[in-house]
Amino acid sequence: MTHKASYNALPPRAQNACRRFALLPRTITIDEGLAIALGGASLRTARSLLNTLAQATFLTKDGAEEGRGPVFSFQPAARDYVRDRAGTKGETAESVLPALLDWLLVTACSVEAPVTPSHAVFPRRYTTSPTPVQFASKTESMAWMENQMPNVMAAVRAAMEAGMYWQACSLVHAMQPAWKANPQYGRWIEAHELGLQAAQECHDRAAARVMAITLGTGLRKMGEHTRARTQFWSVLRSAVADKDIHMTAQAFHELGCTPGTTPADARQHLLTARDIWDAEDCQRGVGLTDIELGRWEQEHGLPAEAAARLTEAHRILTAISDAYEAARAEAFLSLALACTGDLDAARAHALHAHEEFIACRAPWWAARTHEILGLNAEEHGTPVEAGDWFALSLAAFRSLRSDSDVERLRSHFSRLS
Repeated sequence: MTHKASYNALPPRAQNACRRFALLPRTITIDEGLAIALGGASLRTARSLLNTLAQATFLTKDGAEEGRGPVFSFQPAARDYVRDRAGTKGETAESVLPALLDWLLVTACSVEAPVTPSHAVFPRRYTTSPTPVQFASKTESMAWMENQMPNVMAAVRAAMEAGMYWQACSLVHAMQPAWKANPQYGRWIEAHELGLQAAQECHDRAAARVMAITLGTGLRKMGEHTRARTQFWSVLRSAVADKDIHMTAQAFHELGCTPGTTPADARQHLLTARDIWDAEDCQRGVGLTDIELGRWEQEHGLPAEAAARLTEAHRILTAISDAYEAARAEAFLSLALACTGDLDAARAHALHAHEEFIACRAPWWAARTHEILGLNAEEHGTPVEAGDWFALSLAAFRSLRSDSDVERLRSHFSRLS
């Protein structure tokens, strides 16, 4: 049957859904939540429409994803025909883009609020009346966010092309839990470069600072330290000019974490950030900067001081229920304790941190804690145990396709051989 015959055989409501799905960015995959958002349908109707379009071969069922349920893609061979039919009714890609962006944003915000409650929130501006997906658990909501990431990137690119700059910037920002939990830095950098451009197009200096600081952290993780420092200094100048105390502290913090300055300057940047956080009674800022000061002390031969500072960071972050950052403090605390000779405590903290990262759906850090356990075992002369932990970490990093981490683990094995 031709595309024309198949389309003409569809009920009117299915034809309408078919046109709207065809007008989405080409790489977008469609689930029940998106079908509801685009068609104003109930869940039952959305399921029926998706199944009808799949039976008519306009959609292909690609399986199911956690947090999303059944996932469909539009048949490339049929897309152009259906888009032409949409054009005859005056429908364009720009007519469905707002609903896509609003639905992604409102759902991402519903995930973001309980997962990262201290994350600064931009004003949310919707052009439609979106309803977020309802999740049964935090785990399910994080799975939705991670599995929607390809759709989010496609939507952000489309928003930039359409001049919908605030929506693009807001969506990049709202996806913060996914950036932290499973950092894919190439995607991270692209998204935040677009987000920064979008904030600048909106002439919103505060939003531009947030985008630039997060872009800089991604660049630092990729080893682009000069570009990262450029972003952080730009944020610092802008924040000081606008009397933005929070971002002034954040910029000093990031400069202190970034290679390319002397150890003394790095420490002073971190101490300056900590003093600002303390004066503002921002306990989370104090805790996060104490993690970095503890790492500095560890790297400069002061493991006892590092352990004391990281213990305090862990206490602060646990008290404010920031499980992810508390687990980071605990992971670094494990390394410091191992260097002081307290291997039992080091092992206990690393294992507990690993459990927390699993609960937070942070697979990169879960793999990193296995690596830390291996490093601690190596430090205390138990190479067989070290190799076992390194093997677990290597397998996890391979599954994450993190080439730089895989290479680092291979170097650990070279030392053991």
